[in-house]
Amino acid sequence: MPHPHIARKRWLATTLASSAIMAGASFSAAASAAFDDVLTDLGDWGLAMAEHAGGPADSFEDIEPVLAGSFWYEGLAYEPPFTISTEPQATARLARSCERKYGARGVVRRGRTRFLACLAISSFESANGDNGFDWSEARLGKLPPPFRRYRAKLGKLAKDHWLVVSHFRDAGKRVDLWNLYVVELTQDRLLAGVLVGRERLARSSRSSDEPK
Repeated sequence: MPHPHIARKRWLATTLASSAIMAGASFSAAASAAFDDVLTDLGDWGLAMAEHAGGPADSFEDIEPVLAGSFWYEGLAYEPPFTISTEPQATARLARSCERKYGARGVVRRGRTRFLACLAISSFESANGDNGFDWSEARLGKLPPPFRRYRAKLGKLAKDHWLVVSHFRDAGKRVDLWNLYVVELTQDRLLAGVLVGRERLARSSRSSDEPK
């Protein structure tokens, strides 16, 4: 029969281990639920962006509060045809203005409704994620190729942000398209940035719906 002190130590170890497992399971479930909420928020925001695309800046006023005080963007391009809009010629004029003002990368702190009007018609919309594209939490060790150059910065942001990737494979154009969203790890879940990337498929690559 073990000494009473040894038996008590064993009991304490078992109890602490069980408590740790239960706490870990609770944290995992809470984290999963929170991430699901982030995906829902991004889906709703993406849908609103698509609905307003091609419209005037003031039509984005109801979307603007979702942005954090400082919004980082990378990889924007403005390429015709602007089929996301019902007025492609007017959208093309807007795109030229957007390209001059914002370019491919930068940080926005003011005039954010005007920026959103530009973002909505940029290459961002190709992998916007409002139509049930592939969603995942970004892993720093396995970032999509266009985002690997930002690994160090994303690593710092990952301490207090969710990093979420939406992916779409355009089989017709033979290109993979990604958006990486940076979302504050707070109750408000404000959107602090979006990175847009693309990579042409190798000849041997096939989309999941192509015949094999």
